[in-house]
Amino acid sequence: LNTLTVQMHRGDAPVQLPLRGEIKSFAVNGQKLFVMGAMTNEPVGLWKYDLVSGELDQLSSNQRQDFQYASSQPALVSRTKERSLTYYLLRPARLDPKRLPPLVLGIMGIGEKAYVWDRYAQTIANCGYYFVTVDRRGRAEHEWGEDARIVHEALTKAIKFDTNNTYLLGISVGAPPVNQLLRDNPALWRGAIFLSPGSLPETTCLYTKRLFVDIGGLDPIWGANSVRAKEFQDRAARGGADMRLFIRPNVGHNCRLLSVEKERLHQLAAFLDDAD
Repeated sequence: LNTLTVQMHRGDAPVQLPLRGEIKSFAVNGQKLFVMGAMTNEPVGLWKYDLVSGELDQLSSNQRQDFQYASSQPALVSRTKERSLTYYLLRPARLDPKRLPPLVLGIMGIGEKAYVWDRYAQTIANCGYYFVTVDRRGRAEHEWGEDARIVHEALTKAIKFDTNNTYLLGISVGAPPVNQLLRDNPALWRGAIFLSPGSLPETTCLYTKRLFVDIGGLDPIWGANSVRAKEFQDRAARGGADMRLFIRPNVGHNCRLLSVEKERLHQLAAFLDDAD
């Protein structure tokens, strides 16, 4: 998508708005188009486009204090001339001068292809962690894990963070590449966070790892009464993992209830705060 086309009324000439970023949502009010998204590669903001004059204004950005939870730093990682990856980095909202900040590397659900400044990223940054995610536009699912590994390696040279306190985050279809990374090099990761995962890792690579797993009680992936998730927890514990399993009653694979989301974020923050 590189153009947003708006036709106010049948018979009117369509108005085309050049777009090089992504749109989260939009609404039309009179002759004004309001867009929540990014026009290029910057973090999400609120934009106003006058459909008559063609004037474009940014009303607010998450760089502004009244709109932000944490600052952001988009950057480009180059591996070879044939392959380059863009990653998006949220810096910790607070820093402890006595220690290096930890880091969470996120592989998001199917709908999040590029930047992610959502509730999970902001919560993680507010807990004093770096949060990074890789731009997946044009990338196949089987490439996501290797892309994340490349970005992690680049960050070890680009910023100062606690390489002994690095976590993976997998949401829905983001879980399999996290499982791959845990299996291929378990020593790199302190642990992993799984939200509505499509699968979980082999327990043989989880010795001493910290795990946060949050699923819906009605998610068919995990069986009646979430029996498969409970069995995994037992195996992980026997393998030496420290795992917290949360099962949300009356919730399916996708979590949309604000009350459930709020509870999930509070428990995720507690998990991250207890990392020491």
